[in-house]
Amino acid sequence: MALYQKYRPQTFAEVVNQEHIITTITNQLAGGKLAHAYLFSGSRGTGKTTTARLLAKSANCRERKPGEFEPCDNCSSCREISDSASIDVMEIDAASHTGVDNVRENIIENTQFKPTRSPYKIFIIDEVHMLSTASFNALLKTLEEPPSYALFILATTEIHKIPDTIVSRCLRFTFQKVPARDLKKHLQKICQKEKREVDDGVLDQIIRKSDGAVRDAISLLDQIIASGVEKITLASTTFLLPSVSAELQVRLATALVDKNANDGLNLITEILAAGLPSGQIFSDLILHLRAMLVYRADPEMAEGELELSGDLLEKFKLNSATISPDDLIHLLDMAMARSQQIKYSPLPQLPLEMLIIEWSGQSKTTTNEKKETKERATEVNTDAEPTAIPKKAEISSPSIRPTAIPLGSDCKSVSKDDIITMWPKFMSAVEGRFPSLVFLLKMATIENVDSENNLTIAVPYSFHQEKLSEKSCLNNLLELFNKLLESKIRLTVVTQKNDRPETGDSREIEDIAAAFGGQIVA
Repeated sequence: MALYQKYRPQTFAEVVNQEHIITTITNQLAGGKLAHAYLFSGSRGTGKTTTARLLAKSANCRERKPGEFEPCDNCSSCREISDSASIDVMEIDAASHTGVDNVRENIIENTQFKPTRSPYKIFIIDEVHMLSTASFNALLKTLEEPPSYALFILATTEIHKIPDTIVSRCLRFTFQKVPARDLKKHLQKICQKEKREVDDGVLDQIIRKSDGAVRDAISLLDQIIASGVEKITLASTTFLLPSVSAELQVRLATALVDKNANDGLNLITEILAAGLPSGQIFSDLILHLRAMLVYRADPEMAEGELELSGDLLEKFKLNSATISPDDLIHLLDMAMARSQQIKYSPLPQLPLEMLIIEWSGQSKTTTNEKKETKERATEVNTDAEPTAIPKKAEISSPSIRPTAIPLGSDCKSVSKDDIITMWPKFMSAVEGRFPSLVFLLKMATIENVDSENNLTIAVPYSFHQEKLSEKSCLNNLLELFNKLLESKIRLTVVTQKNDRPETGDSREIEDIAAAFGGQIVA
């Protein structure tokens, strides 16, 4: 027998972490005041069907005394319900009985007959959201005016698909995912009963994979125990519970925070060589980045979800403090988008590599700026609130906020002549690294350089101005400017004034020309 069947709760006391529901139902049972219809909703494996069967057991138990709520689990009615053999309790899988004819035959017609040997005729309808509209309409009339001996228990994982008219006629309960701490205690009890030694790390990995579903967690544990390994460790369960090690997760996160494409790509090669699929790498990376985001708001909550300690935990804190929340959210968006491309990619690892290269090229900071960011984060006590740490956006390239940050007294002054002299080398460098920007800059003119090293260049069309003013473009251009000038500047892109009168047609033609790098000359 499968473990999830063997350890399926047979009493209300055995149901894991649904006290808010169990308390209400058991009070109704003890008081003899049951509702005529219940609606159990929530994610898979959290106890909906189990609780429905317990309710049916207790309601029809022949040995249960007034004021009590637990079924005896020994009388003929309890045993028949446990074996799914009770003539007065009908379990219907709505996923395979969606049609209105099935509803009429299995439910509506059966409600006309009193229970044979029990107080209630009970209908447990699982995955009720799968019923058709006609089926719901047929069921509605019975729910509105049910006979006194009829009891309906509807279960669903998708409550939003249930018509409001049905929901309003039921007593509704929402089953919650089981917290990791409670689920771990439950798994440990099963391991003790099975007399199997399982490392805590394995249980933690099972819990992460099951996502709060008790049934899924027990099924995974069953698979691992079935492997026959005497002492179950993480190393012995890699084939069943593949995951990126905590050390590699932190190293990969560090490479992304540092925008170090070389380290990131080497790490991906290393992880893939260990036999982990690209989808699992993405999944673990997204969970790790989420933990970094949570840490910014609630350090205690984030640390409670992690399996990190010592140097790895300190490195995690430093990474979380170094990257700004906005950048972290953007990185998460990119990771989730790229992860969806795996199934279409000719190479499974390609979306991962594209993510690393794409991210490392965005908002790229100079070595000194990156060092300054980490030094500031290191100076802050890692146990303090992360929100006290300066955001990366406040110390990144000044091109985005040109008056927010002084360039420093050690910054060499740059003149317009310096820019003009350097321009050919600058264009050559742009062509080598960012060829798509060359045709935009060929039409640019150097307007001015003030005493604070604020460089203004003008382009003829708003299309060009918008493109060059994008954060990633500005930072890429500034990196080349600062390297060639051996100083720091700020860059502003404006649109040239056009004295020629515009018509709708001429403006449209100019926009088309601009899009292809051309210019109207007559």
